[in-house]
Amino acid sequence: MTFARVRAFVFVGVLLVAGAVVIAVVIGRDSQRYAVSATCPTEWPRADMALPTVRDITVAVFNGARSAGTAASVAAEFRNRGFQVKPVRNPPKPEKVEGVAVLRHGPEAVGAAHVVDAYFLGKATREYDASRRGTEVDVVIGPEFKSLAQPTDVNIALADMGHPKVPPQTCAREV
Repeated sequence: MTFARVRAFVFVGVLLVAGAVVIAVVIGRDSQRYAVSATCPTEWPRADMALPTVRDITVAVFNGARSAGTAASVAAEFRNRGFQVKPVRNPPKPEKVEGVAVLRHGPEAVGAAHVVDAYFLGKATREYDASRRGTEVDVVIGPEFKSLAQPTDVNIALADMGHPKVPPQTCAREV
């Protein structure tokens, strides 16, 4: 074995030992003192960020579109895909809805709203209400709605959207 080859092996060995020492020190001194939950004010609500399965999501579908019967057909589509669907009714706040859909939810339904938004390919507008209780997601169908996404497109949308974002003045619930 040549001297250059021995020197290279020694150099690589020293690098491996130094890397192992650095990793051991970092892991040993990690105190978790900067964890997110430590900085969260106690009065802020805790949001459920877990992504539930569709059979565990309850939606209430409202018609905010101009054409009659849209909410009923969307509710039937959600039901066919395994969602729990409440009876279709007019929106509690009759206002003009823009875009594909508006999703209204509280802290207990952040993950559920994220899954429902994937059925609109991430194009629905979310309205978060920190004082709202329950896991139900209100879906107000907008005038630009065409159809719910197919299962493959939903999976792609979920991957593209990433993890749900923690709403303002809310903390993620510890699991």
